[in-house]
Amino acid sequence: MENDLSANALFSVVVVALNRGMNESFGAKPGLTPSSAGAAAPVRLLALATAVPEHELAQGEVEAFAAGVFSGEPQRFQRLRPAFTNAGIARRRPCVPLAWMSRSHGWAERARVLPHFRGSLNAPVIIIVLVAAQRLVEAIYAERNARVLLAAGATKAGRRHYPLFVLLHAGWIAALLLVVTLDPPVTWPLVAFYGILQVGRAWVMVSLGRLWTTRAISPPGIPLVARGPYRYLRHLNYAIVVCEIAVLPLAFGAWEIALAFTVPNLALLAHRVRVEDRLLAPRRTPNARPRHS
Repeated sequence: MENDLSANALFSVVVVALNRGMNESFGAKPGLTPSSAGAAAPVRLLALATAVPEHELAQGEVEAFAAGVFSGEPQRFQRLRPAFTNAGIARRRPCVPLAWMSRSHGWAERARVLPHFRGSLNAPVIIIVLVAAQRLVEAIYAERNARVLLAAGATKAGRRHYPLFVLLHAGWIAALLLVVTLDPPVTWPLVAFYGILQVGRAWVMVSLGRLWTTRAISPPGIPLVARGPYRYLRHLNYAIVVCEIAVLPLAFGAWEIALAFTVPNLALLAHRVRVEDRLLAPRRTPNARPRHS
């Protein structure tokens, strides 16, 4: 007798469930056949497939392995032995070979062989969780800097559009989490490029110091930062964000997410740059007056 009998039994259960579901859906009473119910449609099997693990063991091999496991308790094994002879199973198909079962394994290694955990502990999920954690730490750091600057008399602009940035970045993370739970293939060169972008972000944060925030804030009496990357580019941080929003989804083959979030991100950043340039104008030209939005 083979394990394929379980597939036949499962098929029978599915057919019975489908018949019952169809009868109930069309108002048939329990115990009535489709024809007597009048409105119930016949059930058709559209497809049937069997998926089994690649490893195959004879029942005798499994019994011998179990005897080895209980080698220190022979009497206990003798009580369990009838389970192998009476089960009516000729062959078994485990997810791993017997050699794997004979060694000790940590939780991470055990999880990798279980399909349920492959989707939740894959590399893409770990990457996105780390990115989300990074964003959270940055948000806390930025808000702390913003409170200090505002308490010192700094001017803030862009109150109306800032919530849109929060919504966009939160949606981007959520969309990526939905995609990576499907265990997509990873383009590691793009992941490496995303890592390089983080080096650029760190350079920006170190150069700005306590002036780095996610809001448009300008403290009075402080000249514009002209060190680090700001010797060459005025809005490098925004250029990095544009690349991040596009590159990370592409690393997981999710070009739809890259496109869906890059377009509104570019529109928001174009507005943000105009707002920020007006806000910082007094620190470039003393006679200019900032306009708030």
